[in-house]
Amino acid sequence: MILPESAYSISVPGKLNPTTIAAFSHALADFKTMEKAVLVLQADRSEIFCNGMDLQWLANSQNTFGKERSTWILFAEILQSIMASDAITLALVDGKVTGGGMGIMAACGFVLAS
Repeated sequence: MILPESAYSISVPGKLNPTTIAAFSHALADFKTMEKAVLVLQADRSEIFCNGMDLQWLANSQNTFGKERSTWILFAEILQSIMASDAITLALVDGKVTGGGMGIMAACGFVLAS
């Protein structure tokens, strides 16, 4: 998709884990420093927008909920930041969406899905 110059695109991670959530947060922080009017969130892979939590990471994690809490807080802050943005927020969804991916879609002002 060709985006107007006033738009900024961020790839949504297919699975959410501490690494992908941190990268998503950094991309969103970069967007905030730019004077762009439109934020477009789109899949990083064609058949999946976002599957939500990385269940393999969660199953292999030796951490307790308390230690993982910072990951969940960061994800909640991402959703709040998208919702509070003065920019037009658009989720381009062409593929599977579950769990936290639904939260990302819901945080956007507009969703275009196939």
